[in-house]
Amino acid sequence: FKHTVVKYDYEHKFYNKKHSFDYIFSFLSKKILKKKFLSYTKYHNINFHPGTPKYRGLGGYNFAIYNNETYYGCTAHEINEKIDNGSIYNVKKFKIKKYNVESLKNQTYLEMQKQFIELLQYIKKKKSVFPLKVKWSKKLYTKEEIDNLSEIKLRMKKNEIIRRIKATYNSKKFKPFLILKNIKFEYCEDN
Repeated sequence: FKHTVVKYDYEHKFYNKKHSFDYIFSFLSKKILKKKFLSYTKYHNINFHPGTPKYRGLGGYNFAIYNNETYYGCTAHEINEKIDNGSIYNVKKFKIKKYNVESLKNQTYLEMQKQFIELLQYIKKKKSVFPLKVKWSKKLYTKEEIDNLSEIKLRMKKNEIIRRIKATYNSKKFKPFLILKNIKFEYCEDN
């Protein structure tokens, strides 16, 4: 591309103005772009989602680990006003190397970079991308569901507690927790 512009979610003024781009590529953005803004793009508005179409929304890593998935992936799709909803252009699947949130997240980011480069090369040759017949899951994972998965209850069996800790422990973002007599106790690994 002859000219590129990089913008971040917090640059609100940019998203309220008219623009003239051939493509928009979005990575790990929490911003929901408005239909009017998206309509200014000449060809495609493409998001790179860190999960397969089975894991729409937030916490795909967490639920994939909780569900003992062998494979995970990333999805390139058209952006519309809904969360992880537009036509799917590419799904890149890979075998999970390590079963912890941070490792799966890093592995996914590397695969997303590869997916981006492959899609750019394809666009350079064909000038467009075409939707696959793959559909998104109806299930949309939310922050509330991650919070619910993070909660440990005394009546849970040991295996369930271990699964939840493994699926939700991320030292930077989430911590499995237990509420006892209105006091919240968070899990923390020994250093």
